[in-house]
Amino acid sequence: MSTTVNPAIGNSIGLASTYLPILDEIYKAESKSAILDTAQDRVRWSDEYRSFFLFETDMGGLGNYSRNGGFVRGDVTAAWRQYTPQWDRARQFLVDVADDAESFGLAFGTLGGEFMRTKVVPETDALRFAEYANNAAAANQDTESLSTSAQVIASIDDATEALDDGEVPYEGRILFVNPTIYRLLKGGITRYTYNGENNINYNVEMYNDMRVITVPSGRFNTEITLADPSAHDDAGGYTA
Repeated sequence: MSTTVNPAIGNSIGLASTYLPILDEIYKAESKSAILDTAQDRVRWSDEYRSFFLFETDMGGLGNYSRNGGFVRGDVTAAWRQYTPQWDRARQFLVDVADDAESFGLAFGTLGGEFMRTKVVPETDALRFAEYANNAAAANQDTESLSTSAQVIASIDDATEALDDGEVPYEGRILFVNPTIYRLLKGGITRYTYNGENNINYNVEMYNDMRVITVPSGRFNTEITLADPSAHDDAGGYTA
Protein backbone atom coordinates (compact mmCIF):
# COMPACT_ATOMS: atom_id res chain seq x y z
CA MET A 1 0.00 0.00 0.00
CA SER A 2 1.18 3.51 -0.77
CA THR A 3 -0.52 6.49 0.88
CA THR A 4 0.47 9.90 -0.49
CA VAL A 5 0.38 13.16 1.47
CA ASN A 6 1.33 16.54 -0.01
CA PRO A 7 5.15 16.71 0.25
CA ALA A 8 4.91 20.38 1.19
CA ILE A 9 4.05 19.27 4.69
CA GLY A 10 6.96 16.84 4.75
CA ASN A 11 5.19 14.43 7.06
CA SER A 12 4.47 11.46 4.80
CA ILE A 13 7.63 9.61 5.82
CA GLY A 14 7.07 10.42 9.47
CA LEU A 15 3.49 9.18 9.36
CA ALA A 16 4.49 6.00 7.57
CA SER A 17 7.21 5.33 10.14
CA THR A 18 4.76 5.97 12.97
CA TYR A 19 1.97 3.75 11.69
CA LEU A 20 3.97 0.91 10.15
CA PRO A 21 4.35 -0.97 13.47
CA ILE A 22 0.62 -0.51 14.07
CA LEU A 23 -0.20 -1.92 10.63
CA ASP A 24 2.06 -4.88 11.36
CA GLU A 25 0.19 -5.53 14.59
CA ILE A 26 -3.16 -5.35 12.77
CA TYR A 27 -1.90 -7.88 10.24
CA LYS A 28 -0.75 -10.29 12.94
CA ALA A 29 -4.02 -9.96 14.84
CA GLU A 30 -6.39 -10.25 11.87
CA SER A 31 -4.62 -12.69 9.55
CA LYS A 32 -5.43 -16.39 9.85
CA SER A 33 -2.23 -17.42 8.07
CA ALA A 34 0.21 -15.07 9.84
CA ILE A 35 1.11 -17.91 12.19
CA LEU A 36 2.88 -19.54 9.22
CA ASP A 37 5.15 -16.55 8.55
CA THR A 38 8.85 -17.30 8.38
CA ALA A 39 10.89 -15.84 11.23
CA GLN A 40 12.14 -12.39 10.24
CA ASP A 41 15.76 -13.24 11.02
CA ARG A 42 15.65 -15.86 8.24
CA VAL A 43 14.35 -13.48 5.57
CA ARG A 44 16.12 -10.56 3.92
CA TRP A 45 14.85 -8.29 1.16
CA SER A 46 16.90 -6.77 -1.63
CA ASP A 47 17.39 -3.00 -1.65
CA GLU A 48 14.70 -2.56 -4.31
CA TYR A 49 12.33 -5.07 -2.63
CA ARG A 50 12.10 -6.94 -5.93
CA SER A 51 13.51 -10.15 -4.50
CA PHE A 52 14.13 -11.73 -1.12
CA PHE A 53 16.58 -14.18 0.40
CA LEU A 54 15.85 -17.17 2.63
CA PHE A 55 18.52 -18.73 4.83
CA GLU A 56 18.69 -22.43 3.93
CA THR A 57 20.86 -25.26 5.20
CA ASP A 58 21.60 -28.79 4.03
CA MET A 59 23.96 -31.54 5.15
CA GLY A 60 24.79 -35.17 4.50
CA GLY A 61 23.70 -38.13 6.63
CA LEU A 62 25.67 -40.57 8.73
CA GLY A 63 28.48 -42.68 7.28
CA ASN A 64 30.42 -45.69 8.57
CA TYR A 65 33.08 -44.73 11.10
CA SER A 66 36.52 -46.26 10.60
CA ARG A 67 38.94 -46.67 13.50
CA ASN A 68 41.77 -46.18 11.05
CA GLY A 69 40.32 -43.48 8.85
CA GLY A 70 38.15 -41.79 11.46
CA PHE A 71 35.06 -39.83 10.53
CA VAL A 72 33.73 -39.60 6.99
CA ARG A 73 33.84 -35.99 5.89
CA GLY A 74 30.41 -34.61 5.04
CA ASP A 75 29.24 -31.63 3.03
CA VAL A 76 27.42 -28.80 4.77
CA THR A 77 25.65 -25.99 2.94
CA ALA A 78 24.42 -22.84 4.65
CA ALA A 79 23.58 -19.93 2.42
CA TRP A 80 21.06 -17.22 1.55
CA ARG A 81 19.07 -18.32 -1.50
CA GLN A 82 17.41 -15.67 -3.65
CA TYR A 83 13.74 -15.82 -4.65
CA THR A 84 11.49 -13.55 -6.70
CA PRO A 85 7.90 -12.97 -5.51
CA GLN A 86 5.21 -14.32 -7.84
CA TRP A 87 3.01 -11.30 -7.19
CA ASP A 88 3.60 -7.60 -6.62
CA ARG A 89 0.41 -6.09 -5.22
CA ALA A 90 -0.10 -2.50 -4.11
CA ARG A 91 -2.54 0.40 -4.02
CA GLN A 92 -2.01 4.15 -3.72
CA PHE A 93 -4.40 6.52 -1.95
CA LEU A 94 -4.38 10.30 -1.71
CA VAL A 95 -4.96 11.85 1.71
CA ASP A 96 -5.86 15.51 1.87
CA VAL A 97 -3.18 17.34 3.86
CA ALA A 98 -5.64 19.63 5.60
CA ASP A 99 -7.90 16.77 6.63
CA ASP A 100 -4.97 14.78 7.97
CA ALA A 101 -3.55 17.76 9.87
CA GLU A 102 -6.92 18.59 11.42
CA SER A 103 -7.36 15.01 12.59
CA PHE A 104 -3.79 14.84 13.99
CA GLY A 105 -2.89 12.04 11.60
CA LEU A 106 -6.01 9.97 12.27
CA ALA A 107 -7.06 10.13 8.61
CA PHE A 108 -3.80 8.49 7.58
CA GLY A 109 -3.88 5.93 10.37
CA THR A 110 -7.54 5.05 9.95
CA LEU A 111 -7.17 4.60 6.20
CA GLY A 112 -4.11 2.41 6.60
CA GLY A 113 -5.66 0.33 9.36
CA GLU A 114 -8.93 -0.30 7.53
CA PHE A 115 -7.12 -1.10 4.29
CA MET A 116 -4.92 -3.62 6.08
CA ARG A 117 -7.86 -5.18 7.94
CA THR A 118 -10.44 -5.34 5.12
CA LYS A 119 -8.32 -5.65 1.96
CA VAL A 120 -4.72 -6.74 2.53
CA VAL A 121 -5.28 -9.42 5.16
CA PRO A 122 -8.20 -11.22 3.43
CA GLU A 123 -6.39 -11.29 0.08
CA THR A 124 -3.14 -12.47 1.66
CA ASP A 125 -4.92 -15.30 3.46
CA ALA A 126 -6.94 -16.28 0.38
CA LEU A 127 -3.88 -16.35 -1.86
CA ARG A 128 -1.84 -18.41 0.57
CA PHE A 129 -4.52 -21.03 1.19
CA ALA A 130 -5.27 -21.33 -2.53
CA GLU A 131 -1.58 -21.95 -3.20
CA TYR A 132 -1.43 -24.56 -0.44
CA ALA A 133 -4.45 -26.29 -1.98
CA ASN A 134 -2.89 -26.23 -5.45
CA ASN A 135 0.35 -27.69 -4.14
CA ALA A 136 -1.58 -30.44 -2.35
CA ALA A 137 -3.47 -31.26 -5.55
CA ALA A 138 -0.21 -31.34 -7.51
CA ALA A 139 1.17 -33.80 -4.97
CA ASN A 140 -1.92 -36.01 -5.44
CA GLN A 141 -3.14 -35.37 -1.91
CA ASP A 142 -6.78 -36.07 -1.08
CA THR A 143 -9.20 -33.19 -1.64
CA GLU A 144 -12.54 -34.97 -1.21
CA SER A 145 -15.71 -33.20 -0.11
CA LEU A 146 -16.76 -33.73 3.51
CA SER A 147 -20.36 -33.57 4.67
CA THR A 148 -20.51 -35.49 7.97
CA SER A 149 -18.69 -35.38 11.28
CA ALA A 150 -17.43 -38.92 10.77
CA GLN A 151 -15.94 -37.99 7.40
CA VAL A 152 -14.22 -34.93 8.86
CA ILE A 153 -12.66 -36.87 11.73
CA ALA A 154 -11.60 -39.72 9.43
CA SER A 155 -10.02 -37.25 7.00
CA ILE A 156 -8.09 -35.54 9.80
CA ASP A 157 -6.92 -38.92 11.09
CA ASP A 158 -5.73 -39.89 7.60
CA ALA A 159 -3.85 -36.61 7.25
CA THR A 160 -2.30 -37.03 10.69
CA GLU A 161 -1.17 -40.53 9.78
CA ALA A 162 0.47 -39.19 6.61
CA LEU A 163 2.30 -36.56 8.65
CA ASP A 164 3.47 -39.21 11.10
CA ASP A 165 4.76 -41.42 8.29
CA GLY A 166 6.52 -38.41 6.79
CA GLU A 167 8.24 -37.78 10.15
CA VAL A 168 6.74 -34.30 10.40
CA PRO A 169 7.33 -33.00 13.95
CA TYR A 170 4.29 -33.09 16.23
CA GLU A 171 5.13 -29.67 17.57
CA GLY A 172 3.72 -26.84 15.51
CA ARG A 173 1.03 -28.74 13.62
CA ILE A 174 -2.00 -26.59 12.80
CA LEU A 175 -5.46 -27.59 11.60
CA PHE A 176 -7.10 -24.94 9.40
CA VAL A 177 -10.84 -25.41 8.79
CA ASN A 178 -13.71 -23.33 7.42
CA PRO A 179 -16.78 -22.69 9.63
CA THR A 180 -18.74 -25.59 8.09
CA ILE A 181 -16.00 -28.13 8.77
CA TYR A 182 -15.48 -26.65 12.24
CA ARG A 183 -19.16 -27.20 13.04
CA LEU A 184 -18.94 -30.81 11.84
CA LEU A 185 -15.77 -31.32 13.88
CA LYS A 186 -17.45 -30.05 17.03
CA GLY A 187 -20.44 -32.28 16.33
CA GLY A 188 -18.21 -35.34 16.23
CA ILE A 189 -16.64 -34.71 19.63
CA THR A 190 -18.67 -35.71 22.68
CA ARG A 191 -17.18 -33.37 25.26
CA TYR A 192 -17.76 -29.91 26.62
CA THR A 193 -16.53 -27.67 29.41
CA TYR A 194 -18.27 -25.46 31.93
CA ASN A 195 -17.22 -21.82 31.92
CA GLY A 196 -19.11 -20.40 34.82
CA GLU A 197 -22.74 -20.81 35.79
CA ASN A 198 -25.07 -21.82 32.92
CA ASN A 199 -22.28 -21.40 30.35
CA ILE A 200 -21.34 -24.48 28.32
CA ASN A 201 -18.44 -24.28 25.86
CA TYR A 202 -18.25 -26.67 22.89
CA ASN A 203 -15.40 -24.84 21.15
CA VAL A 204 -12.43 -26.88 19.96
CA GLU A 205 -9.14 -25.01 20.33
CA MET A 206 -6.90 -28.09 20.11
CA TYR A 207 -7.50 -31.41 18.38
CA ASN A 208 -5.01 -34.22 18.96
CA ASP A 209 -2.43 -31.63 20.03
CA MET A 210 -3.02 -29.57 16.87
CA ARG A 211 -4.12 -25.97 17.15
CA VAL A 212 -7.46 -25.44 15.37
CA ILE A 213 -7.87 -22.19 13.41
CA THR A 214 -11.17 -21.34 11.72
CA VAL A 215 -10.79 -19.49 8.42
CA PRO A 216 -13.69 -17.56 6.82
CA SER A 217 -14.92 -19.38 3.71
CA GLY A 218 -14.18 -16.34 1.55
CA ARG A 219 -10.48 -16.79 2.30
CA PHE A 220 -10.47 -20.59 2.12
CA ASN A 221 -10.74 -21.67 -1.51
CA THR A 222 -8.80 -23.95 -3.83
CA GLU A 223 -8.48 -21.20 -6.42
CA ILE A 224 -8.81 -17.41 -6.56
CA THR A 225 -8.44 -14.75 -9.24
CA LEU A 226 -6.44 -11.60 -8.48
CA ALA A 227 -7.85 -8.43 -10.02
CA ASP A 228 -5.56 -6.62 -12.44
CA PRO A 229 -6.81 -3.02 -12.38
CA SER A 230 -6.52 -1.14 -15.65
CA ALA A 231 -7.81 2.10 -14.10
CA HIS A 232 -7.22 3.83 -10.79
CA ASP A 233 -10.88 3.52 -9.79
CA ASP A 234 -10.97 -0.25 -10.31
CA ALA A 235 -12.13 -2.12 -7.22
CA GLY A 236 -9.09 -4.40 -7.24
CA GLY A 237 -8.86 -7.24 -4.75
CA TYR A 238 -9.65 -10.84 -5.60
CA THR A 239 -12.53 -13.17 -6.41
CA ALA A 240 -12.95 -16.80 -5.39
